[in-house]
Amino acid sequence: MKAIICAAGEGKRLRPYTNEIPKCLLNVGNKTIIEYILNNISEAGIKDVLIVVGYKKEAIVNKIGNKYKNCKINYVISEEYSKADNMHSLWLAMKNVDEEIIFFNADILFSANTLKEMANKNGNVIAIASEIKKDSMKVKIKNGFVKELGKNLGGEVQGDAIGIYKLSKKTARNYFDIANEIVLRGELNTSFVHPINELATSFNFQSFMIRDKWAEIDSIEDYKKAKDVVREILN
Repeated sequence: MKAIICAAGEGKRLRPYTNEIPKCLLNVGNKTIIEYILNNISEAGIKDVLIVVGYKKEAIVNKIGNKYKNCKINYVISEEYSKADNMHSLWLAMKNVDEEIIFFNADILFSANTLKEMANKNGNVIAIASEIKKDSMKVKIKNGFVKELGKNLGGEVQGDAIGIYKLSKKTARNYFDIANEIVLRGELNTSFVHPINELATSFNFQSFMIRDKWAEIDSIEDYKKAKDVVREILN
């Protein structure tokens, strides 16, 4: 299994904190956000990591290097980071990947247990929190499977996708094909959940309901609250 971390974005909503560094290098407690993610990846036994970098990329490479604990780190550079969304980053990373993957945005905090449990499940899995937050990636679930994701879903929703997605080798191939068509159309500013919504009509995506706290850091308010999550679930 390969882990892919999408860390190319500018983090505009976190300025001025992100004027000089990408948001994944913001400190929460005694570590940066990306170090917490890498700690969890290492604890889950995943040894192969791709980090997609763009904005202030040298800062990430200099901080993390090519090895972090038990993880071998390689980098993919997004030259289009200022106008592209995370699907484009994932597409870049998947070009030469032909295996099961687990992927994240580089702005989430979660427990090691959440990732361990999810990584040990077979097939396609999406981490879901029952609490529904404002401006979150909401999900519709039927019979334990995610049927649709989106920030503006109408009707009843059953939770939030926290930002951890696991794809089987076969599903990853199909995901890349869909993403490739979107990129070739020039639609770079597309969320990485878009191909999942297309695939959900023919592939099963298990909903994995997490038990531990988590945080997504999109805004200054999120950043201030994230320290409480660190104290409770991270080390």
